[in-house]
Amino acid sequence: MASTSSTRSAGIEPAANLMSEFELTVESTRKITSLLRNNEKISQNILLGMQLATDAACDAEEHQLQSEVSNLEGDLQKCIDIEAQFAGQEESLKQLNDSILEGQRITNMVEYCNAHRKQTEQQTASQRSKRPKYKEHDAYADFKQRIWDVNHKDEEMPSSGDEDGDDDIVIGRAKVSLRCPLTTVLFEDPVTSKLCKHSFSKHAIMQLLRQHGEPMPCPIPGCDQRISKDTLYKNHLLAQKVQRVKQLEAQKSKDNTEYHEVTD
Repeated sequence: MASTSSTRSAGIEPAANLMSEFELTVESTRKITSLLRNNEKISQNILLGMQLATDAACDAEEHQLQSEVSNLEGDLQKCIDIEAQFAGQEESLKQLNDSILEGQRITNMVEYCNAHRKQTEQQTASQRSKRPKYKEHDAYADFKQRIWDVNHKDEEMPSSGDEDGDDDIVIGRAKVSLRCPLTTVLFEDPVTSKLCKHSFSKHAIMQLLRQHGEPMPCPIPGCDQRISKDTLYKNHLLAQKVQRVKQLEAQKSKDNTEYHEVTD
């Protein structure tokens, strides 16, 4: 086997030395930005997986297949875990991009992202040390609510019973507004900001972006984030909630009509 000295004499530098000479530049940020845009498809597929797991679990609940419901709940939790991991990776790339633009010298992208991800995970673990892992997630709360509604449509779902102060999210009929803050009517094709999590009807927020240019300040009072087309994603979960509300309203209207016809 050739010695290290002979390898160097042959003009082949060790990998560590090559990596130290590789420095990310402003040109690299264009590729990182392109990568972040492509990540939108992955995010949508994760949300779709949550939706499919919930739909299938409702069908299983109707047929009293409890083991299948439990398995699908586990699948949903896996989706939530994947979403959290993916969000951490995405945040690391954004931080990397910002650091390059600020002039910071970065020669090893992998080490930088791993260090940032580890720091973020430690902060998240500390923040969640006293909170349930899944119960604070909208998709999980929606899963529990829909499973309950299969056999208890007109009954209030009880709380989970393991709350620990005000930091816990109580699973019940959460009072989440389904009305667009811009149009004040039910969401139509809802989109949500990745940065501040505020949601809007797509046509309404797009109209504002055309009027004011992008990125523009979030129109929600008190929010200091900025919104652009690239920071918005289609919120399938919210769209599904709106659809269920519309179906319930249509059914109530139908029931009232039938009641009046009988009494008349």
